[in-house]
Amino acid sequence: AYEIYQCDWSSDVCSSDLVSALVGSVFLQVIASAVTALSCALPLYTAGAGLVPTSPFVLHGPLAALFADPATAATIVLVGPDTASAAAERADRRAAVETAEGFLNVVGEVAYPIDELPDWSRIVGDARASGAGQVHIAGGCEQAVVPFVAEAAAAGWEPMVVATAAAYDDACLAVRNPARLLVELPFLPFEDGDAAPATAAHAALLDRIAAPRTGNGILAASAFWRWATAVETCLPDADRACFANFDAGLDEWTAGGLHPAIGLSGSTDGCAVVLGVEAGTFVRRLPGEPGTYDCNPEWSVVVP
Repeated sequence: AYEIYQCDWSSDVCSSDLVSALVGSVFLQVIASAVTALSCALPLYTAGAGLVPTSPFVLHGPLAALFADPATAATIVLVGPDTASAAAERADRRAAVETAEGFLNVVGEVAYPIDELPDWSRIVGDARASGAGQVHIAGGCEQAVVPFVAEAAAAGWEPMVVATAAAYDDACLAVRNPARLLVELPFLPFEDGDAAPATAAHAALLDRIAAPRTGNGILAASAFWRWATAVETCLPDADRACFANFDAGLDEWTAGGLHPAIGLSGSTDGCAVVLGVEAGTFVRRLPGEPGTYDCNPEWSVVVP
């Protein structure tokens, strides 16, 4: 059993025995608790570390039919939050595209604010002005994907929108023009059922506690179980040094099968599942067989 503490981060927690690690945070640089955690040298178990984003979207195979004009579709504009970590991820993705085989080209980059209501008309206008046929957007459904697609559709612009795991959420099923939305996942989706036993077990746990099934939730679960495994290994002396030694000696992590093995040094196998939205549900686009990934090490984008 583990005790979870809601800490008062305004107090001096560096000497506290109650705080062992910061687990599951996404936007570390904008959370006050993370500033304290970093200054105290607490272990950080970031949701999705080593897994997001998975790849520059690959234009090939069964997905090619989704693009009316493959030449236009091969051009990408990157849209994401105006945070330091998000900017670094966009830079990594741009670098990955530039080192790919040459059929993709990043032609623009647009940031939206996370501390105020975004002007989606301006953001969509800037993205459209880039001439891109694909929009790679980082952020959740209600936060970014749904308003971006709605504004683009209202303006008569219909690019392919490629979203990350944060868009694996029922809120995106109501997106306007769903045929133009693709969602990249670095894990097996709930829709795979018995073909993804670890994911199915996680879904059963979520159902028992009446929690929503989301992509961010799977990433956070992976971070939590990695921390919990470290605690079990280190008890009764679960201190920071033991956590560091545990992580250093862990060659790969799958969260019990929730996702492909990742090395905690940042290496991945570049495995992804691409989903679309059809008839109010998520459906596989690539690869088609439940329980499988499309893997290529050259797709990997390392996120520390």
